[in-house]
Amino acid sequence: MKIAMMARGHELHIINTLRCYMNIASRRPEMYYNGEKLEGFDAVIPRIGASVTFHGLAVLRQFEMMGVYPHNESVAIGRSRDKLRSMQLLARDGVGLPVTTFAHDPKQTDEVLELAGARPS
Repeated sequence: MKIAMMARGHELHIINTLRCYMNIASRRPEMYYNGEKLEGFDAVIPRIGASVTFHGLAVLRQFEMMGVYPHNESVAIGRSRDKLRSMQLLARDGVGLPVTTFAHDPKQTDEVLELAGARPS
């Protein structure tokens, strides 16, 4: 990818999201990396590891607030990392899914199993 980008005249900067920090200010979002302000980016190609999703998405959202085009939007990545939300969206749009139930309280196990139609074997 790097060679193809450079062949087309693009600059490539690989940024470790865990080293980014930001100034969240009205109408003046700023991003810093290793002590330097990040400016002049036209686009970002996010690669956010599952173990750093929260911080990685915060960094990506800050780039979005700065008007930088994201190859994958923060909302889409966030939804893809949330299995329950993904299933809710698929169900809403009529995609066939296996019987799936959800509850917070373990005391609701009997009710949830009844919704599912059977106990797992």
